Amino acid sequence: MAHEDPAVRARVAASNIWHLATVNRDGSPHVSPMWVDVEGDRVVIRGRAVEFIEGDEADRCIDRLAKKYAGTDHFAWRIPGERRVKILVEPTSVRHVVGVEPFRPGVLGNP
Repeated sequence: MAHEDPAVRARVAASNIWHLATVNRDGSPHVSPMWVDVEGDRVVIRGRAVEFIEGDEADRCIDRLAKKYAGTDHFAWRIPGERRVKILVEPTSVRHVVGVEPFRPGVLGNP
């Protein structure tokens, strides 16, 4: 992330809602809205998972994200017995789209 566009880094650091899209085994898409943040040179964007953190540090992380996104000091939606996992990712690709991309010619009636 250190060599990426400062505008992209600022958007990741801001309290924007991000979406993670994956493909299920049956080929159907699955999209999850998520909270993200920058931690050093790592962020949750397409990349390689480099560290999995559990326990107190993962709990502190969800509290920081709750402060950033919901304005609360603690994540209020914990479920008894749940275990949080914090995943740090080294980005391998970042795509920044400004505005709406036009359809290619011939698609949906676009001349």
